[in-house]
Amino acid sequence: MHNCVCSYAARCARGEARIFTLTKSHGDAARGVATIEVHDRKIVQVRGPGNRVPSSAAKEHVRRWAQGTELTIASWV
Repeated sequence: MHNCVCSYAARCARGEARIFTLTKSHGDAARGVATIEVHDRKIVQVRGPGNRVPSSAAKEHVRRWAQGTELTIASWV
């Protein structure tokens, strides 16, 4: 997705962060629409491709995912 997620690799390896990708499927192809960073069951960052702000549809999917998995969302997200 051409964003800065590789800068979190060390934190992920230490178990301090988790990174998830929201994808959109079209036929047999899927493309990433948002990268989600989670710390201690809290979503602390959501970024679109190229570190852009994610679309409102992507934000809504993340919100519903958080509710369904009992994650909280940081106020700055």
